Amino acid sequence: MLFVKNDAFLYRQPIVRIDSAQLLHKNKITDSFQNEDTSYNQKLVGTVLNGKYKNKKVTINNSYSDSQAMDKKYKKGQQAFVIIHKNPNLNVTIKDYNVTFQLCLYYF
Repeated sequence: MLFVKNDAFLYRQPIVRIDSAQLLHKNKITDSFQNEDTSYNQKLVGTVLNGKYKNKKVTINNSYSDSQAMDKKYKKGQQAFVIIHKNPNLNVTIKDYNVTFQLCLYYF
């Protein structure tokens, strides 16, 4: 597991380590089938671990739900693949690091 936590240099796609995760707000929601869920918005602050923006601090807005079917809650210390958009500021979109890593293991 130690190698997995320190393998960012092996990837072309940028990886961010989450340094802090703050809950901004939550909303109770009901879908068209009367399923109830709660959605949350997080403010994540992290550090880019590899690539052109290595060691740069980034802020990411993340949304997730209790079911976490299509999204994920992030905690301090976790890592995630990101897409860095070329804007005047570093605009970052988060992707799921763990799922992608598991898929890579499957193919090797």
